[in-house]
Amino acid sequence: MVHHPDIIDPHDQDWATGTMRLRILAELGASDRTDGTAVMAAAEELQISRSRCYVLLRRYRDSPTVTALAPRTRGRASGVRMLDAEVEALIEQAIDEFYLTRRCPSISELTREIQRRCLEKSLPCPTRKAITPRVRARDQLEVLRRRKGAAFARSKLGRIVGRLTEDEPLGLVQIDHTLADVVVVTETDRRALGRPWLTLAIDVATRMVVGFHLSLDKPSAVAVALALSQAVLSKDRYLAGRGGSTSTGRYPACRSASTSTTPRSFAPRPCVAVSASMALKSIIDRRQRLISVAISSA
Repeated sequence: MVHHPDIIDPHDQDWATGTMRLRILAELGASDRTDGTAVMAAAEELQISRSRCYVLLRRYRDSPTVTALAPRTRGRASGVRMLDAEVEALIEQAIDEFYLTRRCPSISELTREIQRRCLEKSLPCPTRKAITPRVRARDQLEVLRRRKGAAFARSKLGRIVGRLTEDEPLGLVQIDHTLADVVVVTETDRRALGRPWLTLAIDVATRMVVGFHLSLDKPSAVAVALALSQAVLSKDRYLAGRGGSTSTGRYPACRSASTSTTPRSFAPRPCVAVSASMALKSIIDRRQRLISVAISSA
């Protein structure tokens, strides 16, 4: 399968072009045999050359999606190195011998040193723009260890020893945000709206998702408050509205008064629910006050 670039936030024009190509090429791709007359007709409709149409047809058969057929950025691919092999070796050697030392020279000093070595060997001198990404490509933990020492490297980039644990259900809940690997489109014209953010509240002891919030807005205090509200309130109405069953027991909503580590059926505590509602109301009121101030100052 051909791997096409991930379109995170495609432009409307590019998405419309990919949609049109998908619609036209779907008829050609449905058959194993390629009809030259049909390809020529499709090329004229798409206003491209015949050879370009064959390229798009191969993309469609490998991955029949809009993103595979959408226009791509021209130019050299990111990460391609164009320097001579001897110059590449000299740069790597200078990074090891000159830059990765306790003297901690700067990138500018490294550039001058590499250019000096290239002139001695009658090689073309690379620019700072070419040298900098090669330095950044090195393992940062190793770079800090050789420039600042092992202790400093561990304090900055070292792995944290140990883990977060909790014995009782809902004794500790972690909240995190992640950008979903999907693009939301409109139902009518398939226009891209963006990638949604998912906020999860996860119980550390049971690894159960006790609450979540899905939105196109970036992570904020409102997203956290909405996820917490769903975590402490009953899920019966939410599950019933989406075809879920609540007959097997109540979804955990708050910490049990018992000290046992065995998960039980939890009922929402009114005090917890009220606290979450008050927090959410406070956030909404504060946002309304900020909007009012902005309007009055304008």
